[in-house]
Amino acid sequence: MNYRLTTYFLFMTTAVFAGLYFTSSEEELTVNETVFVSDQIISSPSVETSETKPQSITPSEATSPKSETKVIIKEVSSHPEYDSDKLDHMAFMYENFLKSHTARIRRSYPLLFERLSLDDASQEELTRLLSEKEMVNWMRGHNMNDDEKLELAERKEQMKEKFNQQIADLLGSETDIFQDYEDKKQQYQQISGLKGKMEESGDFSIAAQDELASLMQESRSIHKEMFGDEWKTLRESKEKADEFLAVTSERYKQLTESADFLNEAQKEVFGGYLNKVYQRFERAAKNYDRRRKSKKD
Repeated sequence: MNYRLTTYFLFMTTAVFAGLYFTSSEEELTVNETVFVSDQIISSPSVETSETKPQSITPSEATSPKSETKVIIKEVSSHPEYDSDKLDHMAFMYENFLKSHTARIRRSYPLLFERLSLDDASQEELTRLLSEKEMVNWMRGHNMNDDEKLELAERKEQMKEKFNQQIADLLGSETDIFQDYEDKKQQYQQISGLKGKMEESGDFSIAAQDELASLMQESRSIHKEMFGDEWKTLRESKEKADEFLAVTSERYKQLTESADFLNEAQKEVFGGYLNKVYQRFERAAKNYDRRRKSKKD
C-alpha cells in the first residue's frame, strides 16, 4: 500500500485506540436556534416512535480496542516513518478533532435523539459513529495519482459501510427511524430552529414535526426539479430570477396552506419563516441584477 493512502487510513482508524491514551469529559453542548436558508419539503410518510425500553451498549457490543489496534499495527508496520511517538501524536490530534466535530454532528441531528429510545451511553456511541462516518468524507486525494484516488475512494466506501453496520447494530429495530430522519436531516434542522416558537403557540408533537418535515421535503424536491441550484438560477439572468421568485412565492403560500395540521398561530410562525427565506432570495436577485448591469456599463 502506498504511503499517502496509508496515512489517510491510519488517521481515520485511530479513534478507539486513542482512548487507551487519553481520557476527557465532554462539555455540555446546546443547540442554538438557527434560521436555515434553504426551504425544504418532504414526501416520505411520517415515522412515529414506539414505546420501547431504552437500549444500551455493552462492552461486547462496542467496538473492540484490540481489533482496532491490530489494524493500526498492520498499517504502521508497512510504513517505516510511523513510530510510537508519531502514533501518539496522531491519536491525540484525531481525538481532539473528533470532539470538536461532535458539536457539529449534534447541530446536524437536533431532533434525532428524542425519537430514539437510547440511554445516555448509547446516545454517546451513536454520536461518535456519526462523527467518524462524516469525517471519512473529509479524506481528500490531494496530490494523488488516479490509481491512488481510486484506491482511496474504495477504502472510504468500505469504511462508511462499516460505520453504517455499526449504527444498525446499535439501533436495531429503530434503524428505520434513524434512516428516515437522516433522509430529511436538512428539514429537521429548520424545524428545530422553529420548534421553540411553535411550542409557544400550541402543541408541536413529534408526529406534527414529522409531517411538516415530509411536506417540506416534497416541496423541496419539486423545486429542485424545476430550478436545480437556486443561487445559480438567480445569477443566470433577470428573466430566470423573476421566474424563480414568482414560483417560489406561490409555492410558499401553498406550502403554508397545506400545513393544516398546524394551528393558525403556528401557521403564522411557519409562514413568517418562509417569508424570511423568500426575502433573502429577493435581495440576492437584486444584487445579481446590479452586478450584471455594472458589467455591461
